[in-house]
Amino acid sequence: LKLTMKWLTDFQNNTMSELLSKQEIEEEVTNIKNELDSIETMSCLPYEKWLDEYRKHVSNIKLKKTAVHGDFQPRNILVDRKNSSVNVIDWDWRFQEKGNPIYDFVWLATNIMMLSNDPIKEFRSNLNNSGKAVTSKRMIENAMLNHLKVKVDFIKLQKFMIMRFITIRIKDGDDGYLLYVNMLKIFSENSA
Repeated sequence: LKLTMKWLTDFQNNTMSELLSKQEIEEEVTNIKNELDSIETMSCLPYEKWLDEYRKHVSNIKLKKTAVHGDFQPRNILVDRKNSSVNVIDWDWRFQEKGNPIYDFVWLATNIMMLSNDPIKEFRSNLNNSGKAVTSKRMIENAMLNHLKVKVDFIKLQKFMIMRFITIRIKDGDDGYLLYVNMLKIFSENSA
């Protein structure tokens, strides 16, 4: 994970550009909200509130755009321990030349938090700081803090990333997005 965090921060430092504008954040949130509005299974979740929390939080942070892999998760990261190097694969349509730098950090942590034969149970235990990935999540949060030079509300970012991924998965035309809807339900349970 240390090698992966070094790779990601170097990648972002080498591709850093202008600040992410409030208008870009607003457009992103509006697009995701519009897509979520049409997903029946989302109607039981306070996604509008979560999107608003994300919008307010990210608008108050000065984030410089960077290149974004877009599907930065363990299956797309090849670590060569012998040479202490990292290779990232699967550079598909999700790649952005100038995107939000939080995406790859938060998506990696989210995927690590659900690595199990029972991803929902494992995700829940990691949210409650008792799962196998608690140390990895903290390492990623610390890497974000050191790299972005700002403390972020990881939970707000994570809810957003999961909602964003639901809109991506729904376009695949299968029910694979339901796993992520169930992950969002855990946030509702924890706030009840």
